[in-house]
Formats: sequence, structure tokens, C-alpha cells
Amino acid sequence: CAHTGSVNALHSAPYGVVSGGKDKKIRLWTLRMEPGAVFDMSAYGSNPSIRCVRMNTDGTKILAGTKGCEIFEVSAADGSDVHGGPITMSHFKGELRGLAMHPLKPEFITTGDDATIRIWDLETRTLIQMDKLPTASRAVAYSPDGELILIGLGDGSGDSQLEGAFRVLNEADMTAVYEARDAQSAIMDAKFSPDGETFALACMDSVIYLYSSDEDFQLLGRCKKHEDPVLHIDFSDDSKWMQSDCAGHKHLFYNAETGQYQSNPSAMRDVNWATQTCTYGWHTFGINSEDNDGSQITAVDRSEAGTSYVSGDNFGNVKVIQAPCPVGHRLYHNYRGHSNNISSIRFDFENKNVVSIGADDGCIFQWTHHLDREKDVADALDDDNLSDGVREEMRDGVDVEPAVEREAVVDENR
Repeated sequence: CAHTGSVNALHSAPYGVVSGGKDKKIRLWTLRMEPGAVFDMSAYGSNPSIRCVRMNTDGTKILAGTKGCEIFEVSAADGSDVHGGPITMSHFKGELRGLAMHPLKPEFITTGDDATIRIWDLETRTLIQMDKLPTASRAVAYSPDGELILIGLGDGSGDSQLEGAFRVLNEADMTAVYEARDAQSAIMDAKFSPDGETFALACMDSVIYLYSSDEDFQLLGRCKKHEDPVLHIDFSDDSKWMQSDCAGHKHLFYNAETGQYQSNPSAMRDVNWATQTCTYGWHTFGINSEDNDGSQITAVDRSEAGTSYVSGDNFGNVKVIQAPCPVGHRLYHNYRGHSNNISSIRFDFENKNVVSIGADDGCIFQWTHHLDREKDVADALDDDNLSDGVREEMRDGVDVEPAVEREAVVDENR
């Protein structure tokens, strides 16, 4: 028979036919379907069951896509790996939600439902290291000094006994420093406090768990005011406060030292936040769309200078938005790449790059963030000579050619 198991891919080319199967093999055939060479791909990548194949026009090379979301280019003569590794790769199962930027190096880390943790190089745009996890992960964070990696486990399915557990890894060698489980459902976000003394885990059970970062990793408290899965958390600059968003679109505040709920949100209006990944907040109300087009902001981050936000939505749009962004003053530039829901988006530590990840498409996009020396749209809005119609178009980011400084994102791969 042609393959053991299902035949997943066929391609007819001028010099023959190529097939690929679940048995991790590529097979060549003549145009009369006479069997030819067989190449075993079992040593190629993380999950080399063949999903697609294509031969080039001169019949010398074959592209093979695997179930492990890797694409290899192999020689049609002997099946050897032309590049010594995949030409592209990503996570390959379920959703991709875990993303964190290294605080001191041009690197970032991702975790996914495929139970892998991957470290990427921003400068070379290549994978540095990949390790297996015991189960799916949707949350990851670096400590402020970059020496520890915090991983939240679980995907909400309840299939794993480690659902709701967390691991602390040594960044230098990826060895486990500590592991525990207090939650019973998936961890959706993880953050260290700016002083590095505390970390928080946002959980699908609607609770935020606060821990000490010292050697015993003591549980300090539980924040229980949310009624829906907690999706995003941020610490204040002084590490004393925490803000959070949940799936029920509630934005709440807590004491980061005790977990006590802050019942007076107005008292938090002037608090400075170390990060702004919550999609709601005093300075980000205008980020959320008022277009009634069905779009919903799913991810946000703020530049280190505090002059702009980047956001992702359920339609796959990446926007650069002027900060702060109160209601009615949404100045932005829009960029496309993802097919739908963007699960996380982050600036790097130098604000030179932005990384976005797609929950469903499994794609990792790296964008270059730069400053154009042009006129600022915000200043233009103050021009008394503008008509109300033009001013409204500028606020909505429609066909705007900013006339002093604006920040923009450019997909450097285009």
C-alpha cells in the first residue's frame, strides 16, 4: 500500500506526484502512479505527521507541512533537510494565549495548548529553545530581573490533574524552582509586581491568587470579587495595587499586599500602573470600539514612554492608539495580519518591536514599532479651521494622513 494510515496530502507536479501521510512518510510517484522513493520524516520536528506537500517546478525540492505546525524543505533526491531545520514553525494545538517579553533582552516567550514553552529571538526572528510542559498553558510571565519564568497551567478543559497549577522556572537553564496548585481551573494571566516581591495568577474560577516571590512562595491572599473568569491583571508602579478585567467586562481594583477589594474605584483614578494590559481602565476607556460593528478589544499593551497603546481585537485588527485614550478621543492606525481573535499583544523592553499572537490561528506576528517625524493628529484636532466631519474622521482613524509626531506599526515581513 502507499502509506500506513491515512493519506493526508497529494500534489501533482510536472515531474511526478508527491504524497504525504499520517505514517510520517513522503512518497514519490511517477505521473503514471508507479511508486518511487520513500522518505521517512519521523525525525523531523515535534509532530511530523505529514499534512501537506508540494514539489517545485523542476522536481528537485519538496515542501512538507507537519501536524506540528512546521514546514520543512527537503531534497527530492534523498529526502535530506535542505535548511537543517524548519523554515517556519509555531504552536500546533488548541489555542495560543501565553506571551511575555523579556525585561532586559530582545527575547520573548510563548506558551500554548500544545503543552510547549518556546523562547524566541526578536533580532533573528528564530526559535531559541522549546521545552515540553506537562499540560497546556495559557499564561506566562518574566520576573522583573528576567531570572524567573512563571507559568500558569491549564486550558479550561478539566482534562489534566494539573489544571490550575503553576510552575516557576529558572530562566538560565529552564529547570523547575517551584510548583504548586491552589486553583482548580486554568490560569489565564500571570504577572510579577514591579518590585519582584509578589506575583499574581488570574484564574478561570474568577479568583486572583497572590503569592510571595521569596523561597517558600507563600500564598498571600485570594481576590474573590469577580463573578466570571479573570482575563487580565496589572500591578501599580509602587506594587501596592492591582487592577483586573474579567470575561463579564468588569474592571476591579485590589490591594496587592492583602488581596482586599477596593470598593471606591474613583480613589484609583490617579494611580500609575506599571503595565496596562487590562482592556479597561481610567486612561483606556476610549480604546473600546464605539462603532457597533461587533468588534471587541481582546488585548492591550502600553509603550514604556506611555505615549501609545497597541490593541488587538476579535476581528484580527492591530491598532496603534494615542495615549491616554479617554472616551471620544480614539486616534489610531489599523493593521491586519491575524485571521481573527488576538489573544495577547506586547511591546518589547525597548519599544522597538510589538509581538501579537492569535488565539485560533496560532500565528505569532512581530511588528516593527517606529516614530514618524510628522505632524501629530492630536494637535491637528485642535485646529479651529477643521470641520466637525473631518475632525470625527481623524478621531476614528479613517484615511488620516497625520500632518506632527505619531507612532506607527509596520509589519516588517511585508
